[in-house]
Amino acid sequence: MLPLFLGSLGIIQLCSAIAVPFIAKLLDKRHMYTIGISAIVVFQLAAWAFAKDAMTFAVMIGISYIGVAFCTSSSPAMYADASDYGEWKTGKSARGFIMGMANMPPKLGLITTGTFTGFALSAIGYVAGAPSTPELVSGLRNIIHMLPAIAAIIGLIVMTLFNKLTVPEVIKIQQEISARNEAAATK
Repeated sequence: MLPLFLGSLGIIQLCSAIAVPFIAKLLDKRHMYTIGISAIVVFQLAAWAFAKDAMTFAVMIGISYIGVAFCTSSSPAMYADASDYGEWKTGKSARGFIMGMANMPPKLGLITTGTFTGFALSAIGYVAGAPSTPELVSGLRNIIHMLPAIAAIIGLIVMTLFNKLTVPEVIKIQQEISARNEAAATK
């Protein structure tokens, strides 16, 4: 079932990403991101608690990937807001640097995931080819569901505490930057 499962995740993300612009007309990017990361938390925890068979696992992880698509689709706009905020606050544009940093979190995620997975498998006593025990299955379920849920909870907390930019504030910031640039151009 793995090829079907992985293919389904790709289709789910593609369809979700296509739907995001339409949903974004109803919600701002902060809310889209918050809903997305909340879906990841809820459905990873639900899969941990209830997914005892392959189909339930696939459905719950598939739904959590709708949340992933919400996050990945709205994050470029949030980086743009961060660059506008930085320019407004400092008077200097760092747009190129900030937008360039958009590639950093996925790369850090790959490094972190690989490192944590190796340590976590070692911690639960995983040995390739060894028979499964109930303890090993429980440990694998914790790695597969709890680690992503915990990471998403941390992301949700950081997002909630530190990103206070609302749509009206961003529009005000962009207008002030434009006014500053026009005033500088006329000098």
